[in-house]
Amino acid sequence: MTKRQRLKNLEERIGQLTVHIGEECPIPSLTDFAIKRFSDEVVDRAIAKRLAWLRENNEKERMGRKRY
Repeated sequence: MTKRQRLKNLEERIGQLTVHIGEECPIPSLTDFAIKRFSDEVVDRAIAKRLAWLRENNEKERMGRKRY
């Protein structure tokens, strides 16, 4: 999976979690066009920011993905 595909996947996961918990993500969503234009450094920062938000909101537990 490329970095840009991973970022798109994170955007989808954030969308699912916001619907599930009824809380908006403060990080603005990105379009495919914007993602394609980003440099690798910007993509890396965007990925890190989104992963941190998902972890902060216990995505795996709330969405039933936690491994026991």
